[in-house]
Amino acid sequence: MKAYTISKYGKQPLTLSELPIPVPTDTQVLVKINAASVNPIDLKRKHGDLRTIMATEFPLTLGHDFAGEVIQTGSDVHRFKVGDRVFGKLPDDHIGSFAEYVTVEAVNIARIPAELSDVQAAAIPLVGLTAYQALHNYLNVQPGQRVYIPAGSGGLGSLAIPIAAVLGAEVTTTASPKSVDRLKALGATTVVDYHQPNFLTQLGTFDAAFDLRGGQELTATFDHVKPGGRIVTVNGFPNRAFLKDQGDYYQLKAPMRFLLKLLSGRLDKKAKQRNIDYRFMLVKSSGAQLAELTDLLTTNHVLPTIDQTFTFDQTQAALDYVASGHATGKVVITQ
Repeated sequence: MKAYTISKYGKQPLTLSELPIPVPTDTQVLVKINAASVNPIDLKRKHGDLRTIMATEFPLTLGHDFAGEVIQTGSDVHRFKVGDRVFGKLPDDHIGSFAEYVTVEAVNIARIPAELSDVQAAAIPLVGLTAYQALHNYLNVQPGQRVYIPAGSGGLGSLAIPIAAVLGAEVTTTASPKSVDRLKALGATTVVDYHQPNFLTQLGTFDAAFDLRGGQELTATFDHVKPGGRIVTVNGFPNRAFLKDQGDYYQLKAPMRFLLKLLSGRLDKKAKQRNIDYRFMLVKSSGAQLAELTDLLTTNHVLPTIDQTFTFDQTQAALDYVASGHATGKVVITQ
């Protein structure tokens, strides 16, 4: 089968490789991929930005989520059959949807609802599960709460906003003026123009924040969340709370713990001073939660925003487009 791989970390182009079609284990299914979405985490994995928390064996096929058709099932798989349309997010230690086929544990996939196309379905798993786990599991968003979700026009933000709105939150986001009407249609209550000087001063205070930006904007967010509130980030550095959740903190050698303290200790200290529950998160694969999320989305007539589609032989161009930061919605590769 054809697959787009890397043989080392770096900014070099992807390699179109010829690999054997994988064979599913007893608990897996083999899926022929019809569509796969491109996510910023693909760039982070490619550049080695997550090497401290994600082991990588080369060559590595990139791609984290997909939509396709089951063509073979393991002997212990009874919930899916050959011909089923399925989608899912691959676990971090078994990515590889920039390929013609992939094996995946049956517990990590769900059936695609009839009303969703393969392109729409492929756009949901990673960003949808990330948003749902952040807003529902970590932030525990309740009706009437004020929630801050910056960068609303991107692939993750444009799905996080309607999910938060469906959960009953009043959502504030940031975007350029041209995106205001679209984001309000998605469920945002307030859209702040990030081009304005000191735009963060316009934000007010929030019960919770789902940070998609990291850096100085994440640091400034602490000044806008109420004491007793919560912040979860997907773009900061792994912090002590995250590593304790993973059970990894005390297994790290002292130099690595010191490095992580340098990178995230300042924000951990600020969180403690302001009585804010702050943590970094990585999304977890779950077919059951994907089915739950998809039911929530379809019931409320929420669809992912698709910016652009690319063919399989344009995979590098799709990755470059996401890297440019110009995408307003999801970027999907089709086969």
